Amino acid sequence: MAKQGRYLFCWVPFFIGMGALVYFETHIELRFSFLLELCAITFLLLAIEWRKIVFRSLLLAICAFFAGASSAAWQTLRQYPMPALPSHAAFVTGRVEEFSQAALQEKISNQHFILSNAVFETPVDMGMLPLQRTLKIKMRPDDNTPVKTGDIIRIRVMVHAPSSSSWPLGQDFQRDAWFSGTAGSGYALGPVEYVEHSQKLQGWQQLRDIISQKIERDLSGQKGAIASTLLVGETHNINQKTRQDFAASGLAHLLAVAGLHLGIVMATVVMMVRFLCARSEYITLYWPSREISVLIGFVVGVGYVVLTGCHLPSVRALGMAAFITMALLMRRHVMPMRSLAFVALLILLISPVSVLSISFQMSFAAVMALIAGYDALKEPLKKIRDAEQSFFRYLFRHGVLLLLTSLLAGLATLPISMYYFGAFQPWFVIANLVAVPIAALWIMPVGILALVLMPFHLEYFPLMIMGWGISGVQYLAYIVSSLPMAHQPVSVMPGWGLFIYFLGLCWLCVWRGQQRLWGILPILIGSVSFLFVTLPDILISSDGGLIAVNEKSQLLVSEHNSLENPVLKDWVQVFAKPVATLSQNCTDGVCHITRAQQRVLIVLYKKGRDDFSPSAEECLKEQIIVSAVPIEGKCHNARVIDRFSVWREGAFAIYVNKDKSRILSDRTYRGAHSWIPQPGFKGVPNLPLALSE
Repeated sequence: MAKQGRYLFCWVPFFIGMGALVYFETHIELRFSFLLELCAITFLLLAIEWRKIVFRSLLLAICAFFAGASSAAWQTLRQYPMPALPSHAAFVTGRVEEFSQAALQEKISNQHFILSNAVFETPVDMGMLPLQRTLKIKMRPDDNTPVKTGDIIRIRVMVHAPSSSSWPLGQDFQRDAWFSGTAGSGYALGPVEYVEHSQKLQGWQQLRDIISQKIERDLSGQKGAIASTLLVGETHNINQKTRQDFAASGLAHLLAVAGLHLGIVMATVVMMVRFLCARSEYITLYWPSREISVLIGFVVGVGYVVLTGCHLPSVRALGMAAFITMALLMRRHVMPMRSLAFVALLILLISPVSVLSISFQMSFAAVMALIAGYDALKEPLKKIRDAEQSFFRYLFRHGVLLLLTSLLAGLATLPISMYYFGAFQPWFVIANLVAVPIAALWIMPVGILALVLMPFHLEYFPLMIMGWGISGVQYLAYIVSSLPMAHQPVSVMPGWGLFIYFLGLCWLCVWRGQQRLWGILPILIGSVSFLFVTLPDILISSDGGLIAVNEKSQLLVSEHNSLENPVLKDWVQVFAKPVATLSQNCTDGVCHITRAQQRVLIVLYKKGRDDFSPSAEECLKEQIIVSAVPIEGKCHNARVIDRFSVWREGAFAIYVNKDKSRILSDRTYRGAHSWIPQPGFKGVPNLPLALSE
């Protein structure tokens, strides 16, 4: 323990994150007061045993664990309750917080806006207070009303509360909505009506809208959408084809503002300021040019992070940049791993739910691997740097650094990408070796110049040059995504696999000494954990509108409407198999299948069929009955899952075994938490204020 020294602090955010993770994943909601008491007791024991390094380390880990769980419980209590939303079409009035602008020009059907302070015009909601949560509304494809951030509008909508998971082990959309401040989403049934126009700047969001409009005026199509993402953080306008190409080529990180972009911006500004200072003999001799350039670079970095929306990866990078800037100004030695740990500690204490977000996990995994990798290879890299310089050696040195950066960051985030996207990209190193230099030396510097010249209306030519670089990266992404095995789907990775991977990665990167190599084993186990997962044999969606049967080489799904497409997309990612129609193997919407010597009866939805009554013979022979409609009567010999079952319990997964089949519901798996509504609960009523006396 003594050998670890100051690196022991780096384990504090790990145990805080573990405590938050346990709180979110348990089947019962632990009380905040109970967790706080445990944290206080552990802290007292820590103070008593502080001089004993072994007990101190152990108690510090336990205290951090309870602190993380307590922070997660407190964050849960701080959220506003879910309001009751109209179950029918209604007019709503509210303020536009965010608006997708590219849909306005390209006339595609995914234009939407975020509405705050919403008030419904229904008899039940008369006199209601504005909602404390936001609504996400999708506009009609033929509505070209020029909505701006800050406008107060009125529109007829159909809204619904956040949906439950697509399958019991899937993403928890209700938890995501609970902590993001979302009340629900919906779609417009009529055009937007103005109540009040925004006459002045409404914060940074409207500034982003103005810059985004200017960018997309000069750069059409996806070039403008990508430029808006890089300069103002507006990602809504990038279409699915572009996202797929960048994901398949391993370049998806370029479409999300993160540490790479902030580093490029700050480095560009620092070099430009140093260059300008060097032009003056007086400044060079009498002013601290290095400190001035670093400080100006950091200030510009803060502005860039705020302008792009304060996304979590960029906030993490800015926190690290703050520590490095302070160290340079105070002429102190920089410890990047401790700086990273301190930033993680702040984020997890302020917002513990961040531990569940892919941006947090990928960002910290990549930076942690880069810091540890460059530290382990500092001697070979020093020899390359100190070797005799020539043009070819200069190119070789930068090529090695780019290759090493792509390998370290790509390999560290590969299992995380497999967990969330169900695929891996073997060509990501080649793509990043070309795309990252283009972004660092061409796209971003010219983009910064365009932002500087924008107040003077001189941004056209810098944006055009920036667009040429973006076109090159787009073409590279298309070529790499077309290569053989560019996008290899894998079946679902378990949560325990991702946890073991992170445990091994932290051990490998943070621990000092030869024992750090022990982390390679859990990294390998976590990376291939998808091979040890038993996939369900039958899945039923949360509304019974979609039923799937897992066959050896394909996934058989029932006929469904377009509302079930997102659920089917999740299921395809889970199984990593092609889709075929289930009804081809059925008679009049009734399917009889046999799996592991168990007979299963599946009743599909059919127009005009409101319920289903199994015969006495079917009740006797079938072990499991799955029905998209209510089952009339009782089958004592069969386990029944019908429309009422999914209404109460959510989606179902059935694991058919020879001895006893396992039936897992979404509610059983997720347990009881504040963000999981009880069956039939429509939300807290929107009551009006009491009349004054």
